[in-house]
Amino acid sequence: IELPELNGPQNATGSTESTGELNLQITPWEEIQKAVTSTGKITVVDLWSTACDPCLKEFPGLVRLNQEHGEEVSCFAVSLDFDGRKTAPPESYQEAITEFLTKNKATFPNYICATDSDSMYDALDIPSIPVVMIYDADGKLIKKFVDAGDTAGFGYEKDVIPFVQSLL
Repeated sequence: IELPELNGPQNATGSTESTGELNLQITPWEEIQKAVTSTGKITVVDLWSTACDPCLKEFPGLVRLNQEHGEEVSCFAVSLDFDGRKTAPPESYQEAITEFLTKNKATFPNYICATDSDSMYDALDIPSIPVVMIYDADGKLIKKFVDAGDTAGFGYEKDVIPFVQSLL
């Protein structure tokens, strides 16, 4: 008897809000921002890339946050891998991103940003990634963790999760 290969995400145990399915969409920032600001609850947005080691190291913290507080907090992951090159459209990153998200059991909304990364840095006034943005229930940005300035070297365990818990 030959068992079929299991392609795709495995169910994330402990998640309170997800169905265990990986949800990955290629979407421009304007549309992602509309989704982020209309959840009606505290929302955490992680801007990351498969080429960013600090991003990959901290990403499991977002998964833990979702597992522990998924009923009270909406979590979003936005990949900024796309840099605008015509030879490497957003779709070309889908396989590597899907593999990473599946491995990390990231069952919340995940996006490959179709807006190029340089435009994102300018629009959000950020020097680099990782970046974690926290929005209140009304969709207002209330905190931005950037790996520069007074939040340089931030992490989920010591910074992001305690800040989010202080809001609950």
